[in-house]
Amino acid sequence: MKTPHHKTSSYLKLRLLLLMPLLGLLGACAQIPAALPMKEAVGRNTVTSVDGEWRISTIGKRIRIEAGRAYAVDPWLHLGVMQIQPGMVVWQNVRRASPAQFAGDDLPLQGPFSASLNSEGQMDVAVQGALGPVRYQLIPVDIDNRTAYEAEMRMAGPPVPVPPIAIVPPVPLPDPTPTPPPPVRDDVTPGCGGFGEVPCSKVKPIAKGKARNLGCPGKQSYFSTVRGGSCWVCPNGYKRTAHKLDHAKACRERGKLIGGPYKRAVYQKQASGCASGQFNVFGTCMSCPAGYERDGVGAASTNRCKPVKGSFGCDSNLRPAKQPPKLKTMLSSLFGTKKGKACAPAFDIKAAARQNLPRSNQLKGAAKEFLDGMFSGKETRKAYRNALIRRDWKAATEVLIGQQSFIRVVKLARSLGYRELTVGAGGDVAVLGGINGELGLAINTASGRLRPYASGGLSKGVAVGVDGSVVIGFWKLPYETGHTQGVVGSVSGVVSVGGGVWYTYFDPDARAQERLAGFTFSAGVGLGAEYGEYNEVGTKVWDQVAVTVPVL
Repeated sequence: MKTPHHKTSSYLKLRLLLLMPLLGLLGACAQIPAALPMKEAVGRNTVTSVDGEWRISTIGKRIRIEAGRAYAVDPWLHLGVMQIQPGMVVWQNVRRASPAQFAGDDLPLQGPFSASLNSEGQMDVAVQGALGPVRYQLIPVDIDNRTAYEAEMRMAGPPVPVPPIAIVPPVPLPDPTPTPPPPVRDDVTPGCGGFGEVPCSKVKPIAKGKARNLGCPGKQSYFSTVRGGSCWVCPNGYKRTAHKLDHAKACRERGKLIGGPYKRAVYQKQASGCASGQFNVFGTCMSCPAGYERDGVGAASTNRCKPVKGSFGCDSNLRPAKQPPKLKTMLSSLFGTKKGKACAPAFDIKAAARQNLPRSNQLKGAAKEFLDGMFSGKETRKAYRNALIRRDWKAATEVLIGQQSFIRVVKLARSLGYRELTVGAGGDVAVLGGINGELGLAINTASGRLRPYASGGLSKGVAVGVDGSVVIGFWKLPYETGHTQGVVGSVSGVVSVGGGVWYTYFDPDARAQERLAGFTFSAGVGLGAEYGEYNEVGTKVWDQVAVTVPVL
């Protein structure tokens, strides 16, 4: 038997389904920020065992539960119109209602929710929204307190199947990381300066026709170097003064030897016989493309066009993106074997690094636990480094497995979507820039296969040497021979602890924006401090060896 409430709920769902095409049309025309508070405006409350980063099953977007509220990590469109932006609060009054049960208020869906943690670690969410009930799941990405979370999970029941959602789920916004489409513009410099093309140095001007009316004829027409050579006239009854012709006192009343009254001169034309902004080359008027200017003036000019200051030879809204060295060797960066630059959309690597750093302590905590184990005794890291130098991969692997935290770190990396984990030993010697080198093993988190690697690079920031380091890396992209660029930072005393965020280079062939490659955490003996230091690193990875790590 269907209740009146069921009829009302069904009616609301039907109305929404009928409205969705209209909402989609409106969304294509006008998208507005959702009326949601930012996380800074909502006070922190009780920390729960499920605090951390989660992914919404229906749209694949991430939220972060934190001290009584949850806010968006990724952007998406709600109902095709409202932009939910990173940092906007989507859950409020989050609390533990009972073992493995949580409750609160869902702000976009405008209703209370209940969330049940199941034995597989996911949360089954049911919302009594303003437009009817909605159900979805939250998939864990990065939990703050793994111990408390696992204890809570042991109190949970089996997962609840999520039925098809009756309303159309929110439309996800594109991730900010994929390559943005090139801006629509005229290609002012064919072959250079455009999206994915090399920056222009000097380009040919464009012919605009024959020059006419050369010079400044007539007694009242005066020549000036203003605007690259131009003609000016004084008003009737006024004559030229010693001031420049674009000066407010360029003309004085006739009959006056000193003093005013004064008037401005009036621009007449270019002395070259060409329109304003053009220049005369052997009787032909020439013009520079947008974003370019004449290289020199008069006889000192090459009659070519150079980029205006600040554009660096790229079309509007593009910038010259550094390319990796031509040679795939570890120290290519040191010897200037650059491939050059390519014009690409804006990308601030330091700002991206701040944005992409892991948001919880789970990954950093696991890395620190492993590094602490490697530095618990000098013999441990020395044995690992010596085994790598001897190419004794079995001995190096035994050192890693001997650390109780190592297998846990590999499994954690796999659960968080990292393809490979690297453990390297090396050092860095730098004073306002320096050389760093590393030997290590790359471990595939799914199969446990091992591949040895060596890397070397150039530090271009402020650094004071760190030696005897151990570096653990978590990689989203396959760890292969090639080059990466990144930003690292650390503050150190007896033991230096640092971190790095690494990116690919802009790929002009694939027209692909720089992508996040992975993170590294390091510890080393020595005294050092680095502040947002930019690094370029070349890596050589060898074939798989017979030894594997038991990660399953």
